[in-house]
Amino acid sequence: MSTALGWDKVDPGLDPKAFTLQTVRARLAKRGDPTKDLLNVRPDVSAAVAKLAALLGRG
Repeated sequence: MSTALGWDKVDPGLDPKAFTLQTVRARLAKRGDPTKDLLNVRPDVSAAVAKLAALLGRG
């Protein structure tokens, strides 16, 4: 089981056992679905590859 977390929840005290099938429904009802727009994003892959090439000194 996995669920999306905001960076404000990621710290040394994070207990992965706190996020279960029993808790995720209430979490989504309270915070909304953080992945709802994920498939609507259209990244510019060519620009990302060019930037990565530049960072690696290959561009």
